[in-house]
Parts: sequence; structure tokens; C-alpha cells
Amino acid sequence: MGAVASSQIVADSSADSSIIDFAEIVLANHTAAQGELQSIASQLGLATTNTLDAEYSQLIDSLKTLKGTSLDSVYIFSQIRLQSRALDLFKQHDARGLQRELGIYSKDMLEVLTLQLQEAATLSAKY
Repeated sequence: MGAVASSQIVADSSADSSIIDFAEIVLANHTAAQGELQSIASQLGLATTNTLDAEYSQLIDSLKTLKGTSLDSVYIFSQIRLQSRALDLFKQHDARGLQRELGIYSKDMLEVLTLQLQEAATLSAKY
């Protein structure tokens, strides 16, 4: 949810085409992932949350006030930090032997997050 909101702000506000492209990829990946997770949770009778954590709330508030390279820099470095954190979380869950549907979802997200983290690291070299 936070990745979607922050990436939407950057996709709409950045002037750097490579940052916009990355934000649009994150936006598409995480929108699809949220839909998939909600579907799996519904099938399993589990609840999902639509609440942003404090870190994402602060990031979104910051991004709304920034422009230019400041916007791009804050976004890309936050993506490195937050994608790394999400990757660690998915690795922990993957090792626990989840229910089949969640296990497949977790494996797919590990791949997506790894690719996004690599791309964010590459883009961060400009900043």
C-alpha cells in the first residue's frame, strides 16, 4: 500500500524519466501484488489491512512537499531501504513453510522485490 502511494506521487511529479519508469513498475507490481494477496487472504478467511505504517506515512508526507532531484533522491533511497526490509520479511515467511497459496505468493514476491531492489540500487548511483 505504501509502495503504491509513494510511487504514484513520484510517477506524477518526477521529471526524471528513469525514476518515473521505475515508479511505474513498482506501482504496477505492488498494485497487482495487493490484489493477489487480498484474493488469497479472502480464500483463506484471513483479514488484510489497508493502513500505512508510520514510516510510509512520513515518506508520503515528505514526497508531497519535494520537487526535482530532492524528490527523486528521497524516493529512490527510501525504496532501497523499504524494499530491503520487505525482502527480509518475505525471506522469513518463505522459510516458515506457509500454506501453499501464500508460499507461492511469497516466492513470487521475493523475485519481484529482488529485481526492484537491484534497479533502485542502480538508479541511486545518480544521487
